[in-house]
Amino acid sequence: MNPTILATSDYYLPGQRGGGGVQAISNMVARMKGAWNITVLTGDRDLGDEAAYAQLNDKGKICGHENVCYFSSRNRWIRLLLFVRKADFAIQYHNSFFSPSFTFPLLLARRFSLIPRRPLIVAPRGEFSPGALRLKAIKKKAYIWFIKRFGLCNDALWHASTEAEAADVRQQMGPMARVIVAGDCLPLTASPAVPSRPEKVEGQLDVVFLSRLCQMKNLAFALSSLSQVTGQVRFDIYGPKEDLSYWRTCEEIIERLPDNIVVRYLGEVPHEDVINILGRHHLFFLPTLGENFGFVILEALLAGCPILLSDKTPWQHIEEQGAGWTLPLDEVEQFRAVLQRCIDMDKTTFQRHCDQARAFGLNYIEQDTSTRQTNVLLSAALPCRSGSPVPHRAEEKR
Repeated sequence: MNPTILATSDYYLPGQRGGGGVQAISNMVARMKGAWNITVLTGDRDLGDEAAYAQLNDKGKICGHENVCYFSSRNRWIRLLLFVRKADFAIQYHNSFFSPSFTFPLLLARRFSLIPRRPLIVAPRGEFSPGALRLKAIKKKAYIWFIKRFGLCNDALWHASTEAEAADVRQQMGPMARVIVAGDCLPLTASPAVPSRPEKVEGQLDVVFLSRLCQMKNLAFALSSLSQVTGQVRFDIYGPKEDLSYWRTCEEIIERLPDNIVVRYLGEVPHEDVINILGRHHLFFLPTLGENFGFVILEALLAGCPILLSDKTPWQHIEEQGAGWTLPLDEVEQFRAVLQRCIDMDKTTFQRHCDQARAFGLNYIEQDTSTRQTNVLLSAALPCRSGSPVPHRAEEKR
């Protein structure tokens, strides 16, 4: 019988606002099917919703998601604890380090033997990046101190998506932290057809920002960097308003932009529409403070939409491939220069960038080893399964 994994995630399907963490865990569930039985423990509503999913039955299940257990916020810790105490599982996996709803209570319960002490895997999903740690820094420092002081993760196996994230984990949890690098699993169907591309006219540019509207994604920076460009720019914004205070700051910037910059907020997007929407624009702009992967970046590439990113993502070689640009956030003028270059770009040059972006995305999929790496990670939590010494990291890298 395949080993059972209890995986926690604050948000999960059918929700769509939880960001890349939801995609990472749902892709892992799909990719590992047949080798591992993964049961997801999650909340009963999407990010920002006051009501639970309408599809939930009286047993806390949703048709099509039989391997998912949904918990309401009422007495969640107690019901979660009782569920895990009775469960027959081999690995405890947390799809977040800072989650107060799922990770923290189960780490605490495990430490004091209130639940079975099974092998532990923690996936911080970019939460240890310098940009992420600067947000709510005092609370996060206190949380990390508590976890280390009481040894809640002393025997944890850390799941890092990249070598850079592995370094971030060791920076926070100590140089002896046991880390394995395994790239985030890709969707089972990750090679969509190319959407119809917009015509590129010199002096005009259609830019798209598609992500959660919060400080981490740095929309305000993107808006400000457009303030001094010449030419006609349409800037479309898609995504849930996760942080309303931050969104009000962005609205104030929008009001001050010159008339040649037209900004539209177009709401949330069903995931199945993301690639088509990205493909209807000339440039995907995401000056994020940090990403451990960035599924939407890959989706932009597959859509043939060149990308403009901060240098806080794993996508560091796109410029040399002609697929886009990565720039340091302290070089605002460089962002403006690239934006102006894209505005002035002619149709032929633009088409070449589109083709190179698409080729880069397809090549990434062809070279992907994330499924194999993830199996190494999970097997490493159960040394008797692999029959070999436990490695400190997966041998394969992207």
